[in-house]
Amino acid sequence: PAAHLIGRIGPITGKTLRWESRTGQAFVSGGVSYKVEDGALQVNETGLYHIYCRVELIFKGCTSTSSFDHSIFVRRAGHHSPLTLME
Repeated sequence: PAAHLIGRIGPITGKTLRWESRTGQAFVSGGVSYKVEDGALQVNETGLYHIYCRVELIFKGCTSTSSFDHSIFVRRAGHHSPLTLME
């Protein structure tokens, strides 16, 4: 299973970024699916996975109070709260 997502360019609503999963070099394959409704990847196979993230930000009109928070977490069936993998 593999996925490579690219951030959508445009206004952001809410707290979760949305991704391109089929444009340019973006793809999902091998049992991975992208959930448009919440911006999540769903992996249906148990296994050991390598997770990477590269973030490039372009802000117009930043102020001294502008901020950006970044985190990656996993939600698992049978668990009530997500587990943070990266912050």
